[in-house]
Amino acid sequence: MKVNKDELEKLAALDDRSLWNSIVQMAKNYGISLSPAMPQREDMEKIRGALSGIEKFNLRDAMKIVNRYKNR
Repeated sequence: MKVNKDELEKLAALDDRSLWNSIVQMAKNYGISLSPAMPQREDMEKIRGALSGIEKFNLRDAMKIVNRYKNR
């Protein structure tokens, strides 16, 4: 997956509901089913910070969030 800085900025600018819906759809495209229920505010802030480049975020942190909201 290619990451485009402009696309990341657009995603980061979305409200929480729209951002989560976009993430759920992107995950679905990769065969990952996430709960439509929006994550806690703290997790949304981490996601937004990662998209904005403000917060240091690594793959392990991302997988922790994904696993919390993955449909089982």
